[in-house]
Amino acid sequence: MPTFDIIILAAGAATRFGSAKQLADISGRPMLQHVIESVISLGLSPYLVLGAHQETILSSPKIETDKCRVVTVPNWQSGMSASISCAMQTLKERSELSDGVIFLLGDQPGFGSHEIQKILQLAAEEPCRIVCSRYLSTVGVPAFFPRASFDALINLQGDRGAKLLLMANEHLALDFAACLRDVDRPEDVDYFS
Repeated sequence: MPTFDIIILAAGAATRFGSAKQLADISGRPMLQHVIESVISLGLSPYLVLGAHQETILSSPKIETDKCRVVTVPNWQSGMSASISCAMQTLKERSELSDGVIFLLGDQPGFGSHEIQKILQLAAEEPCRIVCSRYLSTVGVPAFFPRASFDALINLQGDRGAKLLLMANEHLALDFAACLRDVDRPEDVDYFS
């Protein structure tokens, strides 16, 4: 049975939101907590990648990080690729590598455990293929990358994250249009109310 790691990317400054959007209240809990709980409910311990608002997030009594492995991104200003690279370097420092990694975004609270399970199932069936999400006529994260992609993920640069790597390789796409919605501005929170 293949083994997978899950990485939650939540290191950005949330400039369009105007504050630490990871703590935005959705149904009585911070948005980031929804994402963490979706992973933990599957019996998995995610890597939680933090940067700009790390101290605020970790000091919040409403964010439960005891089952997370926190990764600090010192150069979070460099964009999402810095978060991905830092997380992957942390993974590679372990003595035993997993067969692949699933990236989730901390600002997609509608993507829950059911959707994560769908990616896990397809990744288990096709452990050497990239599995990504299809929505709004494009593809992207949440996505699974097999171990063969690890070095390329470490070497990413810029703010486009892993999208270029995904587009440059054959991939399988799951349709998650109904549940994938980013929270970028305060008014986006209303969608989840």
